Amino acid sequence: MTDSYCLWCHRSLKYESTLKNLFHIDDVLCEKCRQSMEYKPKKIKVHGIEVQGLYIYEGLFRDMLIQYKELYDEALFPVFLWKVKQELERKYRGYTIVPVPSSERKNQERGFFTVERMFEVLDLPILDLLYKTDDREQKKMNRRERESIYSHLELKDVKSIPDKILLVDDIMTTGETITAAYRKLKGNSKCTKVLICGYNKAFSGNSVPSFVYKGGIVGYNICKALFIHGKAERFYKKC
Repeated sequence: MTDSYCLWCHRSLKYESTLKNLFHIDDVLCEKCRQSMEYKPKKIKVHGIEVQGLYIYEGLFRDMLIQYKELYDEALFPVFLWKVKQELERKYRGYTIVPVPSSERKNQERGFFTVERMFEVLDLPILDLLYKTDDREQKKMNRRERESIYSHLELKDVKSIPDKILLVDDIMTTGETITAAYRKLKGNSKCTKVLICGYNKAFSGNSVPSFVYKGGIVGYNICKALFIHGKAERFYKKC
């Protein structure tokens, strides 16, 4: 039997023959790496929209996402949702996945679509419905540009929109992008739900972060701090 290895630390994934492991679902990460990810599912309200988040964007999850997206490590695509694959498939049975679009330039540089690839782990249909009319990356936008994201998103084919949509993205920083995408789809399907793989630590508390009330005032410097250091909540300020 061919041995397999953790996709992150490359340890062997051989399991001991214990009663617990007889019922263990195969994983692409070793137990140590899996436990080190900040898996904390949470329902978050952003501009009246209910968003289901899975991981807090910090620690090992943050490192993996940066490796996957910014260093183009496509092999990591299954690590994020493998643990909850069956649970999510049951919860969203009958839904069609619609990914939030990335910058076309970045897609070409990477050679793969990061969000779509990440959610391919789920045995659900995927439909590429949205596209960006402006190819600028969100993290390079200032406050006003972030607030106008809605005008830079368009539907590819309104007639092909299914009744039940699962809008997905890899990370929610301020909520501006997911809100714009949701509103673009609203009214074209009977039911739209939102699933985010990772979310800003500022959303992990019981109160709504101030930047949500103020229409998304987190600018490029804040986003850069969040994505690189995972400590953006310390730097909130107007752009």
